Amino acid sequence: LFLNNLSSTAGEYVQVALRAAAGTAAAAADWFAVVGPGEFLFIPISDMQSVDLEPAAGPPAVAILLMEKALG
Repeated sequence: LFLNNLSSTAGEYVQVALRAAAGTAAAAADWFAVVGPGEFLFIPISDMQSVDLEPAAGPPAVAILLMEKALG
């Protein structure tokens, strides 16, 4: 999973959390990363349920790219 915070405004960071269970909201203890303006995050994961993105301030734009290996 590749995340890129496209914002260039200071303070427009995005918190990233992995949900404990599908269909639930992330709790404070679930946050594991902060992506600042212009920063990116690559998470090599498998069998993931859901990711929550919570902006700190403003409406930062986040590019998300999910890469999957082809079968075979």
